[in-house]
Amino acid sequence: GRRGAGAVPGSSTTAPAAAMSGARLSESDKALLAEKGLGFLVDTIEQTQRDADRAFVIHAAALVFLMQCGFAMLTVGCVRTKNTKYILLKNLLDSCASALGFWAVGYGIAYGASEGGNPIIGNEYFFLVGFPMEDAHLWFFQFAFAATAATIVSGAVAERTKLVAYMLYSGFLTAFVYPVVVHWV
Repeated sequence: GRRGAGAVPGSSTTAPAAAMSGARLSESDKALLAEKGLGFLVDTIEQTQRDADRAFVIHAAALVFLMQCGFAMLTVGCVRTKNTKYILLKNLLDSCASALGFWAVGYGIAYGASEGGNPIIGNEYFFLVGFPMEDAHLWFFQFAFAATAATIVSGAVAERTKLVAYMLYSGFLTAFVYPVVVHWV
């Protein structure tokens, strides 16, 4: 599917080496483990690999999401002192508006299947209905990028827009503009 990379083919090395190298267990590796009486480890190794993959994606998403703090500090350094609290509140609310927009329709447009002859946007996963929750880490990863894309503009419009207008922009960007481009790419 479009939500993540496919499995990496297993190697011809022994099963423990394949597991430690990050490769998926191949059928021959599974057979080798079963032959040596260690077949019960197959499920444990595969679950450990899935958990490590999820932890890595969540860690990467957190690093991308922390760019919000960097943009906030950059913007605060460029505005008058009296507007510091306003800018910090705007960046916090920007994340909230981005989360709502991306949750409601953004993810569905970007990563929903486009069956039915619609190559422009996806047509499933709106409000994450039907979304497999074991892939929630992938949603968070994509949300972090969408929110960061919306926040980049915040510094350019600091002290120049009303809060409501900026929140509408942020929600619109993460719900419609960014997801359409992501779906095309």
